[in-house]
Amino acid sequence: MQNNAIQLSGNPQEVSWSDVRESLIAKYNRVNRWLGGVSQSFSAIAGMTVTRREVVVMYSLIIS
Repeated sequence: MQNNAIQLSGNPQEVSWSDVRESLIAKYNRVNRWLGGVSQSFSAIAGMTVTRREVVVMYSLIIS
């Protein structure tokens, strides 16, 4: 019987808490920038500038 195993060469890369924290902060900032952007379709419907954040809040209220 043949044993197929994956062997890693070298030391596995260690992930520090600061790397994870920086990654989460970068993702949080990216989502906030996206939510702060103007929703072209809803702005056209409403006749005024509407951000994606306002659209999400509006639909959350409607659904709840």
